[in-house]
Amino acid sequence: GTNAFLYASVSWSRYPLKLKMRNWVAQLLKRNFSRPVKVLVFGDGPGFDSLHLAQVGHEVTYFEVSGNGSTFAEQIFRSSQSNVRLTTDTQGYGDASVDVLLCLDVLEHLPDPTQAVQDFSRWLRPGGLLVVSAPFYLVTPDYSTHLESNRRFSGDVKSLFHPFGFRLFDGDPMWLPMVLQKEPVTPESPRVGWLKRYLVGLTGGFLSLGRHTSAPYARTARLLSRPSSNWRQDLERWELQEPKISHTSGAGL
Repeated sequence: GTNAFLYASVSWSRYPLKLKMRNWVAQLLKRNFSRPVKVLVFGDGPGFDSLHLAQVGHEVTYFEVSGNGSTFAEQIFRSSQSNVRLTTDTQGYGDASVDVLLCLDVLEHLPDPTQAVQDFSRWLRPGGLLVVSAPFYLVTPDYSTHLESNRRFSGDVKSLFHPFGFRLFDGDPMWLPMVLQKEPVTPESPRVGWLKRYLVGLTGGFLSLGRHTSAPYARTARLLSRPSSNWRQDLERWELQEPKISHTSGAGL
């Protein structure tokens, strides 16, 4: 990745919408697990998602192909004294080796998202959770790295995730992010009611229009991703977000 892309990723990490997503994920893990869990954060760029989950007690592995991103993230982890495992190669990653896989704003950039989802299914244990944000529907000059070829996945869980054993589990009302569970579900797996799954699933109908046009979503995306007045000052001070959630058993990692 280029320096420009790294700068954009760092800036996005401090936007209110991104901070909200990060806290939402931490709350999700607290609701569904009584213990710290093994998390793989796929495509984390500057590393702030990995850092946050490590600070609230989880055992986190950071993965990123960008050399600039991983170098920046390594410095962040070191300066924060956070025990995040950093890897740029997933070839040796074990089958059924993680409880949760986090992939935020990555799949829309990939030439073959299905290969990534297949890998996710292999790495997750049965009943594990895949947390995804993928705005396939945003293909505009503002999002020049989102691929037109992926637009067909807008609002679609069945074609991209069902073939690899994933079913909708939970999510933010606008799928920012959505959560899928790998089957088969074990007695120890997280559970959520059918009504919640149904309500989250309704979002797919709204997002499916994105297979044809980005117009309904582009203005909303601009509004939601507006920075707060102090985001530049935060970056200048290297003021990392303090975790709001902690696991009492986190010391055992």
